[in-house]
Amino acid sequence: MEELLKTSKRLKSCLDEYLGACSVIATSHDLTGERGTPLLNGIEQELQTVAAYETDILNANSILAQKRNSSPALVPINALSPEILEWIFQLAYRSWLFNMDIRLPYPMFPETLTHVCSRWRQVALGSQSLWSRVNVPIFNRSYELLISRGETFASRVAPSVLDVHILTANRDVFTPYLHRKLDQFCASSGAKIRSLQLTNGIKSATYDLYLESLIQASFPHIVPGTLRHLGLVDYYPLRRGFVGSTEAIRYTYPFVRLEISIKLSQRQLDEILRPIQSLWLRNVFFSWESPAYCGLVDLRLLISGSSKYGDVSIESSQLREILSACPGLRTFYCHIEVKRSVMDVEGPVYLADLEELNLRQITSEHHESILPLLLPGQKPLSLSIQAKWENPYTEVDQDENLFSTPVLDFFKRSNVTALFIRNRSFSRGLWLKSLLMDSPASVRIIGLQSFTLDDMTGLTNLEQPCLTRLDCLDLMSCYFKVETLRELARVCPIQVLKLLVNTEKAQTLNELAAIFPVVKCVDSSASIEEWNSGEIWDWDWELP
Repeated sequence: MEELLKTSKRLKSCLDEYLGACSVIATSHDLTGERGTPLLNGIEQELQTVAAYETDILNANSILAQKRNSSPALVPINALSPEILEWIFQLAYRSWLFNMDIRLPYPMFPETLTHVCSRWRQVALGSQSLWSRVNVPIFNRSYELLISRGETFASRVAPSVLDVHILTANRDVFTPYLHRKLDQFCASSGAKIRSLQLTNGIKSATYDLYLESLIQASFPHIVPGTLRHLGLVDYYPLRRGFVGSTEAIRYTYPFVRLEISIKLSQRQLDEILRPIQSLWLRNVFFSWESPAYCGLVDLRLLISGSSKYGDVSIESSQLREILSACPGLRTFYCHIEVKRSVMDVEGPVYLADLEELNLRQITSEHHESILPLLLPGQKPLSLSIQAKWENPYTEVDQDENLFSTPVLDFFKRSNVTALFIRNRSFSRGLWLKSLLMDSPASVRIIGLQSFTLDDMTGLTNLEQPCLTRLDCLDLMSCYFKVETLRELARVCPIQVLKLLVNTEKAQTLNELAAIFPVVKCVDSSASIEEWNSGEIWDWDWELP
């Protein structure tokens, strides 16, 4: 340290002398109109030297700053063990869920951690899990940098731990060159890919299969037996359909519309799909007999947007076969039409581990085609459904059931603790009496979307309801009167009320805070089912 201080003093003295000499040159000498004079040449040379000094000073600053930042006295977090520090890094990164959408973190993470201090750099580079997530959103021509970033990440992890999400969002950069770059990336990283999600976000009026191009660039490089999660998401399909092997078109899919063909043999494709445990499909699906639907713990069959030609449906007998092949299923989203098979007379499929059932896109008329197939175990279950359909322009009958008969029967054989109900018509009021009388007594969280809550009829003289208390009530896009919620809270005490931020005035929130022990504002575009996941930012509304 003594040597550093001595050198610092000499540097300060030399800088003072140097600045003095520069000032003398500037005030005592005049430049002529000629080029190449000794004075002008000398000044230009010194400017280059000063630029080099600037780089050296920045390097010195970086070295000293990193050393300072590693001090446990100044930065208490550095007193923690590397294992705990790595865990904190993981929490900062948050668990990477396979969202249908994709965003790049800013600042870029985890690269930023490696520039804080030498210890953080050592811990970050030594943590494979921090480098296991590769997002490549193709918005513009900067995708080359993101692909190179992904290659760097892949070089730092062991086989079968890489999670890759590629999204196309700009047709102008979707060229054969891009396809080659993606193919090269997947060729070098294919053996390490554990999870793969391919998303098309390009809207096209022509028959351009952007998702197919992503599949062709990636699937041939996946090592059979390594893939655990697969997501194929097409937000803008020209038509909904199926994905399959080119080889098996004439044999396996004679009566199925094959929209995307994969240039692999049927055996190769089956070997890739068979080990999958989590399968997310939106608007494109594998044939219902595919081994992709065996042994799953998470299955999501989703549709969105509009397609010009036809739609996709599944027979109840086919869905029964899929459910029977997935006895450990924990999460099931079914938003496609389920057609009841005439010969399907078997009992429900027992799913002991089922924890989440989402049918929010299926109308109540089709509940009878899917709910009788399901027999959950006694684990707490989250259920998302649509309310029973009634004409929104007829008067609300307070004795009418909010739930369809298949839903009421399902309540009796399940342990529903979280119930999310979506209304098809905002103008239709909510039958609060039915909500309290017919909801299972086990429910602790209720989420309501697109309801009108302004009628207290049936609450004032309500007999003992099944639902006597709630931990949380979520209201999304709901119109309500404070008096109605006050009466609801009197009949069924509610601990927490959650609402979207900016949907209510401060005066209304103050009135609600006087009714409910906790009022939370939610600032998120996430679905209402995610409001209680711990991943959504919310805050308490406090009275002034």
